[in-house]
Amino acid sequence: MKKSLGLCCALFLIAISGEANAQQARIVKFEDLAKMMSRQNDTTYIFNFFATWCEPCVEEFPSFQRFSSCYAQEKMRLIFVSLDFKKDFSKRLLPFLQKHHVKNEVVLLDEPDYNSWIDRVDSGWDGNLPATLVINNGTHIHQMFAKDFTYASLEAAMKPIFDRFFFYKQ
Repeated sequence: MKKSLGLCCALFLIAISGEANAQQARIVKFEDLAKMMSRQNDTTYIFNFFATWCEPCVEEFPSFQRFSSCYAQEKMRLIFVSLDFKKDFSKRLLPFLQKHHVKNEVVLLDEPDYNSWIDRVDSGWDGNLPATLVINNGTHIHQMFAKDFTYASLEAAMKPIFDRFFFYKQ
């Protein structure tokens, strides 16, 4: 009986932790995001700017998850940056993340005045979504893609960047 109860408790904790991971997100200000973008190490960071109300963003979302999963063993981290409204965090963003079983880091950027921070992300970005920023401060990579991706086009876009400094799986 004790073993059965222990096993049930363990399975319950695993299930809860899986659900928590699938919908984990936090609300940040731009200065927090700027710190994330300026990390000085040899990891490549892919920041995917999206919103749950943006149809092309929602369509490309699984491609980024698949890409992240395929390259999980590499020095690469995918971070989703939601531009949803702060008021929609619990009722829209978290259910979206749960539905898509998101395991990557997710932040909701609480900066409604886009003009105050867009140029600080990339001076060539006009703020349209979806957008993806690839940064590796150790190798001085900073490239913005203001477009939507399929899995194949995402791999094709990342290949020249990754070939320059560390990895790419065929």
